[in-house]
Amino acid sequence: MEEYREEREIKIEIATWLKGEGGYDTSLIDVKGNVANIWKAPMVDNIGFSPDADILAYRKRDNKFVGIEVKGHRYSKNKGWYTPKLWEGFGEAMLYLANPEITKAHTREKVRGGIFDKVYLCYPDRSVFTQDFLDVVELTPIGLIVWDGEWEIIREAQQNPLMSLEAKKIFLKHLDSFVESYGRGRAWRQR
Repeated sequence: MEEYREEREIKIEIATWLKGEGGYDTSLIDVKGNVANIWKAPMVDNIGFSPDADILAYRKRDNKFVGIEVKGHRYSKNKGWYTPKLWEGFGEAMLYLANPEITKAHTREKVRGGIFDKVYLCYPDRSVFTQDFLDVVELTPIGLIVWDGEWEIIREAQQNPLMSLEAKKIFLKHLDSFVESYGRGRAWRQR
């Protein structure tokens, strides 16, 4: 019988691994944004992830952020267990390059670029990666990971060309509030 690995389970395992063996100081799951908005908190920078960051990891010693888009097996009454299409995950991972959208508190100015130094796409088994897909990924900075209970890098991520030092600086000012909100968020509580 084949083993199926749901996204929530994979996210928790990877986030736990990153914070332990992976050497990251912070590892958050399902990060969507802070609660600031122009009416309720006009003096707070507004930070929103779209799509949400399945995993956001930060390592203080070298000031590095890694984003990981996770796809796991899904179950549907019509299809049974299945793996999401590669392009679904790949499209979301590409959007991480410019994630999050940040609007400065005082000026309402949008900051261009993202916070992630590297971005990965993770699937629960390597069989989904066709040669055509691997050829396309080679044209991008996106890395590929297989997580089946262990970390296996299929392709190392390259430096994100859209990473913005200004965006990272603003996000780091708010990192503690994100840790409070997402450090033991929904996915962790369901463990």
